[in-house]
Amino acid sequence: MTYAATLSAVAGASVTGVTRAYTTRPISVQTADLPASFVELPNGSLDNSVPICDSINQTRNVTHVVLVEAAGQEMTATAFGATVAMVDNVVAMLNANEFGLTQTWTINAQAVQTLDGVAYWGVVTSLSIRGD
Repeated sequence: MTYAATLSAVAGASVTGVTRAYTTRPISVQTADLPASFVELPNGSLDNSVPICDSINQTRNVTHVVLVEAAGQEMTATAFGATVAMVDNVVAMLNANEFGLTQTWTINAQAVQTLDGVAYWGVVTSLSIRGD
């Protein structure tokens, strides 16, 4: 799978509760579009420890971001709860999709994820995908 196809697959995966899914990092987000998701530019590596097939040894890394709501618009407890609920929604999306032969991920709920100078409550997932 190419990097472009990987980004497209991750960006296109449906996350419950996301109002707008961008295919790339937006310049800004309107409040009506929240929660909003997007992917960051990818990176990757090649590990030739198993000399069978380059596609198995290639790892593509994608960062998937969900902006839940702008910081300071809700009570902290409300924003905290909405962000934790979104973590569960993102995990459900990850468990429902196979983007390669194997995948590992790390997920972080963050009180501050900045986009265009605006702070958001958000969920940031680092996804590593091996193989086609």
